[in-house]
Parts: sequence; structure tokens; C-alpha cells
Amino acid sequence: MLSDRLATLAQRALIHEAASSPKPGLVTSIDRGAHHDMDFGSFVASALALGPFFKQAATIGAKLHRESPEECLKVLRSAGREAESSMEEATGGVNTHRGAIFSMGLAVAAVARTVSLGEVPHGEAVAKVSGSFVAGIVERELTPLLLRHEEPLSAGERLFVSMGVDGIRGEAERGFPSALVALSRLKSYPDPLSSSAMCDALLSVLASGNDTNVLSRGGKERMIYLAEAAEEALRLGCMKTSEGRRKVAAMERYCLDNWVSPGGSADMLALAVFLVLVEREWPISSTVSLCTP
Repeated sequence: MLSDRLATLAQRALIHEAASSPKPGLVTSIDRGAHHDMDFGSFVASALALGPFFKQAATIGAKLHRESPEECLKVLRSAGREAESSMEEATGGVNTHRGAIFSMGLAVAAVARTVSLGEVPHGEAVAKVSGSFVAGIVERELTPLLLRHEEPLSAGERLFVSMGVDGIRGEAERGFPSALVALSRLKSYPDPLSSSAMCDALLSVLASGNDTNVLSRGGKERMIYLAEAAEEALRLGCMKTSEGRRKVAAMERYCLDNWVSPGGSADMLALAVFLVLVEREWPISSTVSLCTP
């Protein structure tokens, strides 16, 4: 069934992302990165616990494929709140995938909607549909914070008020441009899921300088450093050259020394991996048949 297939692809994407190495400051299959409360096992447990949510997101996207995007978002968000509880239960309260629940949930529903309409779910199409689900979300949920006097609740809200960074909401509303950049990087490699490809794709997102996890934990100065370092590592060839590998290693040391972790970029990498897996399942030249969720 479509919902089972998409849930499996989403889980695989999360585990691929968590396992890949090197990823400066992030959990990998061989170390914790700049974290003391989570490891690779935490991410695997979380990904497994989120399977029912991804299946539900696919079902919502398919069943409501002729309903308005706003209606889909309303139902998805209710499911997402339950998914956060499942994640916390699996990890002992640790936030491994809250950002991914939002971004991956939208993408899973978008693929199901696209397939149910008889269209090929290539990356750009999925990103566009994902954006349609959350159209206007920044204006509805973040802009009013500028007029209020109470303290913003989340780190993302505080960053919007203090720096104007619209975070994952803005990224989603724009159709996940960072994930599409990462997708392009992955697809430029013979093996898109190789360690070199994954590192390259992660740095391509980090170079944008908008990682809310880094901004929240490390501030603007550390974000600027990592963005510039990522650009230089990419220019030097990233994992393809000795100079690039040395720069990535320096970034890893910097993240550990300053206890920063680009989790927002990791979420976009996981989403790009999901899109790679989706495009393998539904090649752009294929004729898509309707699937029952």
C-alpha cells in the first residue's frame, strides 16, 4: 500500500541521515557530536516510533488529495502532535526529530497527494505541494509575535522576534529550497547516499547561514563562521580532496569546542534523502498508477 511504502521511505531517510559521517556537530553512527543526551540509537528508536505517523500522513495526503491544502494541514498537525509524544516516549523525552516530524510529515503527505492525482512525485513537485500546505504560515503564526508583549514560547519564535529568522515555517512555505539544494548535491554523485554525497549536501545547506539550531545554541557569530567554513569546504572539494577533508575536520572540532550542532540543516538533509528515495520509487519517466493508502 502507498502509505506503508512512504512510511518506510521516510524512516529509511531519517536513519540514513543519522548514520552518515562526517557531519560536524551532529550525531552519527560512530559518535554523539555536540550532544550529551542522544546518540545513534536514540535516532533509530525515534525513527521506528514515527512509522505510524508517517503512514498516517500518507493516508491523509491520499484521502484528502482533492480537499484544500489548508484542510490537509489541519489534520496533519493533529497527527503531528501525537507523533511528538511517540518520539518522546521512545527517546525518554529527548527531541531527536521534532523538526523532521513537521518537514517530513508535510513531504510524505505531499507525495501521497501527488501520486493520488496521477502525477510523478519528483522533488520539485513534492516541495511545491508541501509549500501549498503551509501557505501563509509565517504571517499567521510568526508575524503577530512582533505585536505581542509576552515572551515567545519556542526557540524558533524567539529567533524570529530577535533576528527575523522565519526558520522551518518559512523554509516549508517557500517549498523547502534548502532541501532542493541538498537534493541537487546528492544527485550529482554516482551514489547519492554515500558518505561523501551526504556531507556535501549537508554543507550546501549549512552554507546558507540560516540554521536555527546553530543560531539558538551558538548565536550569529558561530553561524557566520560555520556558513563560511561550509562554503570553503565545498570550494575545496569537500570529501573528494584532502584539503576539503581537512576543512570538514576543522569544522567538526569547532562544533565540539563550541558545542553547536546544525540540526536544522540535518532535517533538510534527511528530507533530501527522502526525495532521492521517492524518485527511485517513481522515476520521472514512469507512468504513475493510483495507489490505495
